[in-house]
Amino acid sequence: MTDTDWRQWVEHTHTSEVQARRGALGGKASGETRRAASEQERATARLIRASGSSYGVISQVLGIPESTIKRWCKN
Repeated sequence: MTDTDWRQWVEHTHTSEVQARRGALGGKASGETRRAASEQERATARLIRASGSSYGVISQVLGIPESTIKRWCKN
């Protein structure tokens, strides 16, 4: 990619409209929403684990990696 190609690509992909769409995807509010969803998933994983299910089953049910489920259920 030449220097000119790079500049054209940046001009095309970094317009104010594109940046506004990108900004709408992130930010503090969406982070709080993700955190709340994660806390709900953690609670669900712990309840399922308390009922005697294996980490693998919980992983499949919630669609979350088994290593993450193990970390959540450590306590």
